[in-house]
Amino acid sequence: MPAAARSDLAAPVDYGSGTLHVRVQVGTRPSAEPVLLQFCLVAGGVDAGSPMCTAGGALPLPASGAVNLAVPVAELAEGANVDWRQGVSQLLVVLRDARGRPLDDRYTRTEEGTPIDLAPYYPIDMRVQAVLVPPGASFSGW
Repeated sequence: MPAAARSDLAAPVDYGSGTLHVRVQVGTRPSAEPVLLQFCLVAGGVDAGSPMCTAGGALPLPASGAVNLAVPVAELAEGANVDWRQGVSQLLVVLRDARGRPLDDRYTRTEEGTPIDLAPYYPIDMRVQAVLVPPGASFSGW
């Protein structure tokens, strides 16, 4: 996490009851194959429990250009069960194919167990930004 990130997201401001805004700017991709982005927050250390994630297909990436997502933090998977006093230790970006499979050679296998060709997906040039906005506050946008 950036050094300026707050170590306590519950006090004095309750960011855990706020909204997560995510913006992805896609520069280049090797093909127009559908790519879905899932964004996750990890509270505390990596052993602190499950990451809090957007839905796996919540953010389809364009071939190029920008796409935005706003989601209440409480609606993130596991988001309602987090001790926000631990802050956020990591941000995770998971890219998935149209079937929802992570685009990672550890997971992308056919039903027969053979690796899926990742060449249509990588390399990808993109920039991911995220902002947590406390409840009752507004976000002026990107």
